[in-house]
Amino acid sequence: MYLRNIIKGDIALAVHNVDDLQEREVLPGCFARILHSEKMTVVFWRLNPATTVPQHSHSAEQITHLVEGEMALTVGSDVHNLTSGGIIRIASDVPHSVVTTTECRIVDFFAPARNDLEGLLL
Repeated sequence: MYLRNIIKGDIALAVHNVDDLQEREVLPGCFARILHSEKMTVVFWRLNPATTVPQHSHSAEQITHLVEGEMALTVGSDVHNLTSGGIIRIASDVPHSVVTTTECRIVDFFAPARNDLEGLLL
């Protein structure tokens, strides 16, 4: 397991390898590896083709990076067809949903930390 804490002066950091974070199916066809810090949350997603993430919203700002795949991301009433490399910013409290076309690998960055995901700490 690649995880170590480093303290240099007043700076403390933890070094992780994403493969060492436990993967959990949080919705059918939707698998997450979650990393929390004091002020932000990062989620590494793997979604099967034809997976739907229902419309939802949260108080955290979100930046979504579609690393690999194709998906339709609906933000408010606007549909954005994203392909590998696509990045989108979603403001706080804006409803959004996802439907994948292919298998997708996604990284979501949330600030402040998504305390509502704390129960999914892996």
